[in-house]
Amino acid sequence: MNRSGAKGLTLAAMIAVVAMMFIDQTIVAIAVPGLQALALFDAVQLDFAHSLRTVFFIMAAVMAVAFVVALVAVPRGRAPEAAAVPDAEPQPAG
Repeated sequence: MNRSGAKGLTLAAMIAVVAMMFIDQTIVAIAVPGLQALALFDAVQLDFAHSLRTVFFIMAAVMAVAFVVALVAVPRGRAPEAAAVPDAEPQPAG
């Protein structure tokens, strides 16, 4: 009886192992697309952040160039006063 009980236990253990492997594979097959979508979503967010950083660096460089051009090209001091323009009488419409 001991021997047949051991075979029964071994068969039950093998069935349990096969069932657990099937269940694990099924869970992985269900969960992997979700994990891939999550990884894709994270990659898109990271790429968007890197592209924004690049745009901000380019904008900073353009502002620095504009500052240097303003220092070199614009004359110092106040702008001269504008010449007085005589007031013109408004013409009636019509």
